[in-house]
Amino acid sequence: MRFFSIKAVMLMFMLFVSSLCLSQESAAQGEWQFYRINAQYRGTVKKGFKSLGCAVAWFKDIDPEKLQAIIHVCALHPEKKNETYSFRLNLLLKRGAGQIAVEREIYSDFKGISGTERQSQIRQLCCLWAYIREYSKSGILNEKFVSDGAPVSLKVTKVRAGEEITCGWTEKKNFSGKFFLEKKNGSQVAIDKLRFKSGKLSVSIAADTAEKINKEFATREPFASTVFK
Repeated sequence: MRFFSIKAVMLMFMLFVSSLCLSQESAAQGEWQFYRINAQYRGTVKKGFKSLGCAVAWFKDIDPEKLQAIIHVCALHPEKKNETYSFRLNLLLKRGAGQIAVEREIYSDFKGISGTERQSQIRQLCCLWAYIREYSKSGILNEKFVSDGAPVSLKVTKVRAGEEITCGWTEKKNFSGKFFLEKKNGSQVAIDKLRFKSGKLSVSIAADTAEKINKEFATREPFASTVFK
């Protein structure tokens, strides 16, 4: 079985950018997603923080039971600019009935995210991310989903712009999230934003274009060596 490295994937991306269009043939090589990271702190005074970082995700369906996900995320602390939070994951995921789990970790790297529990929750988020991607294409959702061993309740709400999927970690009452899906052609939807809340901090990962994310972050540290390496 062939697994892709980020170098191989980035080469595919350069070919994609040079053509400025994604054909069905090139789509079979994997699917790119690009995001900008914002945050909001809801304390006595509500504060918003824009463009703290970026995320790049790449998914490739290997067979009906397996897929590969490469997800790189890096964000600056909203008030302490010298502090960085990042993770780089290259995962082989296995699908099951109402679940997706990590079968193999090709590589992982965490900075500023310490502790087994927090890192496990990041892996759960990646599995959930992959599942919502699949839902956006199939329209089939299991409201009692198991994300790398963690039970997560999912609830879909139809809105004018598309759909919102509320995510609740059954065993973690202080952590919740929501996926915002935008209407596309016909009945299909696509992920427009992820928003996750822990305590008073809410982090949004909003979809953007490849050109904008690369122009703003690809040559800037710490993003160049964390997200685009």
